[in-house]
Amino acid sequence: MTPSIVQFLKSVEIFKSLTEKELAILAPLMVSKDFAENFVVVEEGQVGDTFFLIQSGMVSITRGNGNSKTFIAHLSEGQHFGEAALFQDQKRIANVEVSEPTRLLALSRSKFEEFLRTEPAGASRFLLQLVKQLLVRLEKAGSRIGLNTFDPLDSSEIEACLSGKSVS
Repeated sequence: MTPSIVQFLKSVEIFKSLTEKELAILAPLMVSKDFAENFVVVEEGQVGDTFFLIQSGMVSITRGNGNSKTFIAHLSEGQHFGEAALFQDQKRIANVEVSEPTRLLALSRSKFEEFLRTEPAGASRFLLQLVKQLLVRLEKAGSRIGLNTFDPLDSSEIEACLSGKSVS
């Protein structure tokens, strides 16, 4: 199954900067899981340590519970959630429920740390792409609630921050 995971990862924006070798090392660290419609993958308030990538299907992101659920977004193939879990123990900020039969690739924090130790350059490129996507999400979320003052960093500013250089 790993070769098909490598092929899939090549098509996902946050992994496109990784080499074939790095993808071949990362793929077996990910666990493929199939979920039925209505399965709750992530529950708001629970502490998690896993990042998820949607290989096929769709999930719904909501806040709250019961009758007071607020819909946030649908995510589908190639999109991801649970990024913060790669870095720290913190409570999940939303619910993630499967909208249709879905296959997820799960990467635990410990497996990501293993990848970071063995392939630091590849892990750094992955993190840079992840930060870029999260900044885009932040900008979109801000504009939805009327915050038009967000000035996203460009790639050179992000790279400077990650390398410890000053940003002008």
